[in-house]
Amino acid sequence: MGCDLCMYLNAETITYTHTRKGSLLFYWSIILASPDNMYNYTLSDISPVSNDKLTAPMLSVLAKQFGNPTSSAWFLSAFTTGCALGFLISGTNSDLFGRRIIVLVGNAFSALGSILCATSHNYHQFIAGMAILGFASGMSQLGLIGVPELLPNKYRHIGIVISDGVLFPILICAPIIGRYAVKDPTSRNWTYIYYASFIAMVLTFVAVFFLYEPPKHPRGVPWDVALRGLDYIGALLVTGGVLLTLVGIVYTTYLPAKSALVLGPLCTGLFLLICFGVWENVSNVPYKLCPPEIFSYHWGRSFTVPFIFGAIITMYYYGANIIWPVSFSSGSFPIYRYLMNTF
Repeated sequence: MGCDLCMYLNAETITYTHTRKGSLLFYWSIILASPDNMYNYTLSDISPVSNDKLTAPMLSVLAKQFGNPTSSAWFLSAFTTGCALGFLISGTNSDLFGRRIIVLVGNAFSALGSILCATSHNYHQFIAGMAILGFASGMSQLGLIGVPELLPNKYRHIGIVISDGVLFPILICAPIIGRYAVKDPTSRNWTYIYYASFIAMVLTFVAVFFLYEPPKHPRGVPWDVALRGLDYIGALLVTGGVLLTLVGIVYTTYLPAKSALVLGPLCTGLFLLICFGVWENVSNVPYKLCPPEIFSYHWGRSFTVPFIFGAIITMYYYGANIIWPVSFSSGSFPIYRYLMNTF
């Protein structure tokens, strides 16, 4: 939600050449009656975003089936780590190459992660699948930028609200589905969740590929120029820094703070993140992942205000991803009790 707000605040107005430009009926037809753009992008967001909600109530059961109870600490952590990296790597680059290619690649990764999770018989494969699903989630959620790009500023908030509205039933129902999938702790009924995700992503990939006609790339840079100007060193530094830092944090959940497995990744990751900050300030790369100008423009207000709004609103995201799904991980309340907790 916070990410969506920032997208709305920072989006640029698209120039339309349609003969009915400015027509209220025309814009509403885009919002409500264009399955080849807004809804395909929204569906691209549903499956990867819902996988963590579906998985949260199943953590302990899956870990026991895989024969390693401590592995449950890595299932959602792998997802959130991958999601953070997906946002970092694809966010700025989507301005260069367009949202369509990013969402398509995200759908492809989501299908791959789903099939890996569905066929998992050990925790190594499942963690790898969740990490790929998280990375795909970070990429696919950029599809929500594609929604307001189809609309002028006057109607963008309507498109964003409708797109997010599709996600609310998923947020409520996904943990319930996950809880019932492991009602029999010895069965592998939970695999159908990830098979369904795989099917959904394949269908959405096909729909976006054939039906969506995107606006021009936001920066209008030719592909060969963009590829030569990418911030490859910055991507390596921030990927390593975020990955190692979060790995060190996860290890603290079941290892002593003085353990080398905690201190090694944590210190190395923080060092790489510092190097990333220095690199972004001193390098001459044309298309930086994190241009310093965004922090200084208008004395930092253009970045700080959406950031604060996003941080506040995103607290709902953590409630939906942690408090609500975890309430299903234990206990034997009937389903109506869980639904009553929603309200």
